[in-house]
Amino acid sequence: MNTEEYTIQGSCGKYERKCWLIRGPKENTHPLCLFLDAEHYIDVEPSTGNMNALPVIESLLKSEKVPSMTILFITHESGAARHEDYTCNPRYAKFIARMGKEGIPVNHE
Repeated sequence: MNTEEYTIQGSCGKYERKCWLIRGPKENTHPLCLFLDAEHYIDVEPSTGNMNALPVIESLLKSEKVPSMTILFITHESGAARHEDYTCNPRYAKFIARMGKEGIPVNHE
């Protein structure tokens, strides 16, 4: 699978997260599948015990067991940031929602 690495920056200036994007088909609309905690799903840092989910996702897409989609993996940066972000934080929810509504605001690395 072709993954593109980016840094996403929130318009509020508070959020900056690394992410990996797998683009869905250009010819039709399709869902966005969002994976928080990218460090646990893809090989961000080798030998960290991650789930190495990309081969499984690729197999599911190729066999059409799941529909075509764009997939975005977002890091949590640190334990403290993860705790703050994932505990009903409206600012973080808005940061995530804007990506789906306005497109993924990225600065390519």
